[in-house]
Amino acid sequence: LVLPFVISVHFAYVYTFAVTKSQRFPDPYRVVREGDPNAGFRKQLVDGILKEEFEDVKIRSRDGFMLCGKIKVISKDAPFAIMCHGYRSSPFIDFSGGAPMAMRLGYNVLLIHQRAHAESEGKCLTFGVKESLDVADWAKYINDTYGSDVILFGISMGAATVLMCAGLPDLPECVKGAFADCPYSSAKEIIKLEMKARKMPCPPILYFFARLGARIFGGFDPNDSVPKESAMRAKIPLALVHGESDKLVPYSMSYEMHKAANIPLHSFKDATHGTAYIFEPERYEEIVADFCRRCLSKNNTKEV
Repeated sequence: LVLPFVISVHFAYVYTFAVTKSQRFPDPYRVVREGDPNAGFRKQLVDGILKEEFEDVKIRSRDGFMLCGKIKVISKDAPFAIMCHGYRSSPFIDFSGGAPMAMRLGYNVLLIHQRAHAESEGKCLTFGVKESLDVADWAKYINDTYGSDVILFGISMGAATVLMCAGLPDLPECVKGAFADCPYSSAKEIIKLEMKARKMPCPPILYFFARLGARIFGGFDPNDSVPKESAMRAKIPLALVHGESDKLVPYSMSYEMHKAANIPLHSFKDATHGTAYIFEPERYEEIVADFCRRCLSKNNTKEV
């Protein structure tokens, strides 16, 4: 009985948290799907970001992994937008629109490759538990190197990550705000929802196996990923964006955090997961521009 149990635990861990080679380097054009009325716009965005020239940058994580990113400095005096991609994704997918938008608004950009993605080292992803610490260290690196203020941006798992980072007790003072697009409020709940959506047998038991595997093989506890609680602790301004038609991470999760932590929530009626910018780019850019102005103002408060 021991061997089947260990195999089940390891399978659940790998299935949920490991990142294969193909998942490390996802095709940026995977979002350009035949039959999608927005396919042309999506392709235009991906074409654009792949033509941008970025410099490579690296830091060492607190647990010893080399983390990689891409940086674009448009002005030494400008603040930085640090952008955190989602689960088994890439900044060239999730921020194909967001990075050029930030540069148009006058911000330097750091696109990070989350641990275990692309060239960043790491045994597995951790749903924000360790990634939130990585983001804080990226912010410190930016401030130490450029003396710049920082605003955090995240999509999906990256959005949950920046909310968790915002609630850290040792958050660098240079971090002035966090903008979260379609975050989950709890890793435990979103993992179980996804297992149920994929018609996997007995999600509560399977989650128990995955959690045990994460603790044994990954060195973390996914139950520690509760962005809602981090958002309630945060002392910096936060903002939420979420598509009401999101079938991957329910809109209700952002609404829950909006109510619990008094965070402004901008809903996009027709947007699916991570597509709010695709559906209403002008409105999205206005929301981002206003949020960034408020974060960097002298009257910077949590309720913006």
